[in-house]
Amino acid sequence: DEDEDMEEAGPSQRQILSQPRPSDASQKASQTVVDDEDSSADEDTQRAPAGAAATPQGASRGEQYLAKMNPDEIDKKVKDLVRLALATELRRQPLKREDINKQVLKDHSRAFDPILEKAQKKLRDVFAMELVLLPSREKTRNTSQAARRAQEDRTTTTAKSYILRSTLSIDARETLNNWGDDQPIMALTCILLSLIYVHGRSITDATLHSHLRRLRITRDAPHPIFGTRDALLGTLVKQGYVEKIKKPNSEVNVNDVDSEGCEYVWGPRAKVEFTEDGVVGFVTEMYPELDPNALKRLQNDVRSSAGLPAGVAAMSQV
Repeated sequence: DEDEDMEEAGPSQRQILSQPRPSDASQKASQTVVDDEDSSADEDTQRAPAGAAATPQGASRGEQYLAKMNPDEIDKKVKDLVRLALATELRRQPLKREDINKQVLKDHSRAFDPILEKAQKKLRDVFAMELVLLPSREKTRNTSQAARRAQEDRTTTTAKSYILRSTLSIDARETLNNWGDDQPIMALTCILLSLIYVHGRSITDATLHSHLRRLRITRDAPHPIFGTRDALLGTLVKQGYVEKIKKPNSEVNVNDVDSEGCEYVWGPRAKVEFTEDGVVGFVTEMYPELDPNALKRLQNDVRSSAGLPAGVAAMSQV
């Protein structure tokens, strides 16, 4: 039952930036390919089934369509969407709007918005999570830090893909955290995203590989926990934590693992799950012996490295 309590994971002392992943998910619904735009126009004028809710005045088209559906069918669609969201997040994959239409709504895709809203309420009330849109991926980088910052501030969500994000406070997540076998990879993910941030929001292949070698993560010799360098980075790219993109004016192939014309930046998932203020706190936490004045200077240095004016806090994303 989707209403069963679910163990909520939160960040440990070194993972205050990361969002919890669900530890249990219902089985993914079988795929059914449906064209959500070619439904018959007669559906909008059909008689509402017995038990259907009355259409409120000024309702949107989605709400008008929903009012013609049977309440039991609406409830099933909501539950199926919650199950699909949990199952998809368990695999650390984005949930596409297209998949919601094909696997859940089927011939009721016109009710997407109100069904999503009802599923969001159940996710928040039962699991303390919510679906959020992923920002679109980057293709190339701007050359200046100011341009990079402005580009990230204008990030769009044209991809129409969602991930689950916790609605719990950081303190609550710290109390409930239980990453299990995923704790090492999430800790390393925090480190790599922090490195990208302090290198001006992007880091070259060569520089990143150099940092990974210090952790004994190389191309040829598999690390006992993280495997080879290329497999590790490939997984982080696939999950959306980092992106490998071309440098400005570069003609290289981003799929070339040894390309010198590429660099790594934060991926869509990282932009949703992590905060810049969290990165600053993560880095400065590594120097507990600093006095308040030295700590303040370090915080300003970290922000300056990312292109922020000294003393200006970054906007939190969660």
